[in-house]
This record gives sequence, structure tokens and C-alpha cells, in this order.
Amino acid sequence: MRGMRYCITVIFCALAAINCNSIPTKTFNDKAILAAEAAERFVAAGKMPEAQAMIYQLQYLHPDDPAVRRLQDKLPIDYRADLESKKWLGVNMVRKKRIERNTAQKILYYIPDLLGDLKDIFSFDASLGPQIGFDLHATRAGNFSAFTGITAAIGTYPKQWLALRSEIGIDVAAGPIGLTAVTGEAASPFVSVSGSDAFVVHRPQNTLYQTYRDFWSFGGKVGLVIFGFSFEVHPMEAADAFTALYGDDLLADNLQATEDFRMTSEESALLVELNEFIGNGRLSAYRNDFPRLQYPRAIAAPDGDKKIRITNRTRGDTAKVMVLNFDNQTGSANYGYVSSSVAAAIYDSMKASFVFSGESPELNQKILDKQAIPPKIEIASYQNICERLGADYLILGDFQGGDKNAIAIRARVYGLQENKIILEISKTTRTDTSLFATTQQMSDDIVELMKKIR
Repeated sequence: MRGMRYCITVIFCALAAINCNSIPTKTFNDKAILAAEAAERFVAAGKMPEAQAMIYQLQYLHPDDPAVRRLQDKLPIDYRADLESKKWLGVNMVRKKRIERNTAQKILYYIPDLLGDLKDIFSFDASLGPQIGFDLHATRAGNFSAFTGITAAIGTYPKQWLALRSEIGIDVAAGPIGLTAVTGEAASPFVSVSGSDAFVVHRPQNTLYQTYRDFWSFGGKVGLVIFGFSFEVHPMEAADAFTALYGDDLLADNLQATEDFRMTSEESALLVELNEFIGNGRLSAYRNDFPRLQYPRAIAAPDGDKKIRITNRTRGDTAKVMVLNFDNQTGSANYGYVSSSVAAAIYDSMKASFVFSGESPELNQKILDKQAIPPKIEIASYQNICERLGADYLILGDFQGGDKNAIAIRARVYGLQENKIILEISKTTRTDTSLFATTQQMSDDIVELMKKIR
């Protein structure tokens, strides 16, 4: 009976530790939105590894969210595939930026990298603290364990030459099924890992195996009242060491093949905070409080301002509207200013009347440039562009003429759900001061028509 009470106490403490975080989930929802905005900026700037790192965290906070999928779809196909491979590799995979160094640097780093990879194949520690039981596993899908304890340990682990580990938890499993409730942290001078999770089905995608434990390891541990020992072999690290023989780097953890992300200190801190939050075991509480990311942010309406919200009728959330620079078909660069002027006027009028998500035409143009989308967008491409960029509506157009200082401006509004052009307006104007009045009138007309079909 005394042993049973102890086990129940450990389970209770482990589950309490998993849920003991004083930071409100609302704080991390705000940080998730900041991460999505950072990912957008990185994509626009061509910094795909940095964008991928942010999106990786968002996938754990909001795994089935359309907004996160739209962000993921903006990555090149090789980066999207890499996101999935990281989930399977779990804690083995380091989130760093891959680079190509020169020959001299590769030679310089070769021996240190190889030694580090060979060391990472094995881990072992000695622990103190109340503990009892054993654990044997050939990957975590092949568990045979009955162990519980509250321990402090010193040992060597992958990516950590010498680390202190603290852990509280219980493991009772046969094969891939069984109760695991664990909270732990291993800290060394340069690398720290932590995790907190509770589950009954062992999968590589479990948060514990993404941030703390190696799902693919072979080994075991034993607890003898107050002393304990553990030993593991890490096959993924062995494969990484094999590739290091040839100067490659499977797990992105070598000096010669990686470097830190190029982010501001605020962006780096945001990435660390999200990773720690994901590892602290409160994902269920977070997802209950915030089932949707609600990104992009809606343009907020001031109190008392009776703006109309444009919604996606399928998802029920705020629609994303992309206003694009107009295509200059006059053949003269002298009229280039018209392209951005018309788009800016429409965007400003839309903001004044509607609540919607979306960026300015200037930022949208940077996104188009990074996606190699030409200025002249054919009607047949509208659907593809909306799907690639996560837009519900496109507002775009062109202008032509220029003879006798007169141009014809045509604006279109395309709706993805309708899969058709839902509005089209054409106006002719001179390129003197009347141009601005005509542009404003066109913007007002678009707003009025959008109010009818929104």
C-alpha cells in the first residue's frame, strides 16, 4: 500500500508539474501571432531557414490551423519537406541554419565535428533521489518499463558533453502503449533541453520526443531506492556520425555545416520562449483556450467605429485581402508611380471601411517578388496565387494608354471562394491632378460594391 501511495503521489506531482506555468496562455497566443508575422517577414526577405524555424513552432501550437498551413505553403518545397522530417527525427534534429563553408573551414571543423558526433551516439548518467523500477526499450515503440522516481542526475547526453538532469515522472509501458507522465530538464553550459508531457501512445511526434527524449534510442535504466543508472544508444546520432565521415551533416548539429539564425535579439528570444512553452506540457490547455491562431491579424477598428468585417464564409474568420500594385501597360516607365498610387488609394479606402487581414501593397509586392510572380498576372493565375499566398480576395488591375497624357485604369476584385472576378471597374483619366480624384473615386466605388457582396 505504501508503494501504491508513492506511485500515485509521483503521478500527481508529474501531472502538476506539467501544468504548473504561471504565464497565461493568452501571452503565448500573442507570441504565436508575433511568430507568424516574423515568418511572413522572413519569407518576404528570402530568409527561409528563419521562416521555417518559426513555422515549426507554430505547427505544434496550432497543428491543423489553416493560417499555419498557408504560412507553410509559402516555403519552397524542400523546406516544407524538411519540416516533416524534423518531426520524425524529433529532439535529434537541431534547429540551425545550414550553410556551405569554404574548404579551409571544412578541414578545420572536420575532426571536432566527427568527435562530437561519435560522442552523441551514447548517453549515460548516474542519478540520486527516490526511485524504483526499470526501463528497457528498443525505440520507444518497444518499451518494457515500470519505473517511477524524482531524480537528479549527472551524465553525458547527445549535444551535451556533461550535463545536470532533473526529472520527475512515471513510465509504465509495454510496446508503444502505456502511461508516461514526465517533466524534466537537462542543462549544460551551452545547451539545455526540457520537456513535459503525459500520454499513453508513444509516437515520434509526442512533444516529449520533440524537445527532451529520443524516441529512436535503445537502452534502459534502473532505479534502486535512492540510486539509479541509465544507458542509451542513439541510432540517429550513429547515422549522423557516419555522414560526418564524408563531411556531411544529417542532423544539422556540426560547426562546418551550420550557423545560428540571423534574427534580431527579440526574434531569437521569441523562438526560445515558444520552444520552452511547447516543452512545458500545457499544449492541451493552450489549444482549448485558443483553438485558432487568428492570423493574419485583423486590422483593428477603433472603439465606436462601425467598420464592416470581411469574413471567409467557410472558416468563419477574418478574410485576407491582398491589394496588389497595378500593372503598367503603357510601355513607359514615366507612369510607374501610377501603379503604386492606385493600389495605395484602394488599400487606404478599404482600411477606412472594413476590418480585414492583409498587408500593404508595398509589402505584398515584396512577397510577389520573392515568389517570382510577374507584375502582369493573368486571370487564369488568380486562383493559384490566392492559394499560394493564403488570400481570400485579390484586388488588382492594370492601366494603359499614355497618349495625350490620358490613361485607362481597370480594377478587378477576385474572390477565391467564388473562383471568379466579382467586381470590375474601369475609368479613364488624365495624368494631371485629375488622376488623384479619379483614383479616389475608383477606390470609393470598390468599397461600396464590396459592402454589397462581402
